[in-house]
Amino acid sequence: MFRWLARTLAVAALAPLALPAHAVADQTFTASGSVTYTWQGDPASGCAAVGVCGVQGALILQSQGSGSSTGGGPPRGTIDVPIESTGSTVRVADGSGAGECVDVASLFPGGDLLITRRTGGGLVGHIGPSVSSGRCAGPLEQDLAALMLPVRRSGGQQPTFDLRANRSFVVGPFAVTLASTLVVRTARGAGGSKTVSSVPGPVQRLPTHKVLLEQVTLHYRTASLPGTLNAAFSGEPDPFCATLDACGATGTLALSLTRFHRTLVVNASRPSAGRVDAREALADFRRGRLQATGIGFALGGSTAQLSETFAGSGGLRCQDTVDSHKAPLFLSAEPARPGGGVSLVLNNPVGSDLLRTYCPGPLDSDVFGASPGVARASIGVTQLLARHSVVALADPGSFAGVGYVGSRSGALAFSLTLELVHAGTVEVVRP
Repeated sequence: MFRWLARTLAVAALAPLALPAHAVADQTFTASGSVTYTWQGDPASGCAAVGVCGVQGALILQSQGSGSSTGGGPPRGTIDVPIESTGSTVRVADGSGAGECVDVASLFPGGDLLITRRTGGGLVGHIGPSVSSGRCAGPLEQDLAALMLPVRRSGGQQPTFDLRANRSFVVGPFAVTLASTLVVRTARGAGGSKTVSSVPGPVQRLPTHKVLLEQVTLHYRTASLPGTLNAAFSGEPDPFCATLDACGATGTLALSLTRFHRTLVVNASRPSAGRVDAREALADFRRGRLQATGIGFALGGSTAQLSETFAGSGGLRCQDTVDSHKAPLFLSAEPARPGGGVSLVLNNPVGSDLLRTYCPGPLDSDVFGASPGVARASIGVTQLLARHSVVALADPGSFAGVGYVGSRSGALAFSLTLELVHAGTVEVVRP
């Protein structure tokens, strides 16, 4: 779900579409070629301070399959073509000669090739939403996410888009070169764009009925406080560590939130045979008779800071601190046991690069698992109704990921300020 959302947001950010409700575009495209990123430690960019001056790596993305256009493709719409493949690989040598870190695209999210028109400019290509060096030392997702490829269009109703290019740039302590041989062509037999008129059919209305709910809704202002989530990791035992060149490696991760402001809404309810006033609803909530859930809404930006140390058996010593100014963290409240309030959860969409620096090391999915929950804490009814409170979210325990094992410790603290309370009876319509 999160990957679909990220891809949708990427398309929307590049080219907001405004199509008539009666028009549907129909055009199919195929891509050939590949995109290769190569990088090496750059003394002028501070590779010595991080410890990656000897690092050299490459990421190869192969085109795959066919894609389609929306809005008739550029100039008005967008072309979306798969660019990931199980053959796409990351290979990184740390300069010690001891081994090579190899990761593959099937183990971390790849993306699609999006072709659209830049506002007030020409056509551009964008590979997203998640491309990085994986568990190996190299560029991060946030480094490569904003990179654009120039696009040259030729042909009429069956156009070809040429994205062949060579570019050099610097990210963090690395000098990076991008070489693209991508060409996107209209699929044979696809024809040009077609417009299909749609006539709305009769709307079938399902029977509904009104239901009374006894409900309490609480609005909180939340903010991060000093605290860190920590992880200590080591290379998984042979032979699982060999592919990532992680055998004998050890390291630490420390995640803190330097800026996090959100609004959290907790809603507790139950069906009611009749109407109740605010005082009675709050009394039932205190007695644990209402089941609570909640969701966090973005109120401001969040900045996560990650510090890592890494010591490889071949002599690589890497230490780095990275700030993510678009950390995708959000809070949610899940039902706890009856009468037990809620379980407050800090969520991180699966597939993000929250735990990656320019050093080698485990991914988010290795440390946190497949669940988006990063840390949690139980909050009782008394604390939920307090004007101000502080809660520490944690998830201590061991983990075993791809090539790495370790343990989690520490906690992230948040302040909760109750700003608004609604209580009483609401009427809802249900099928």
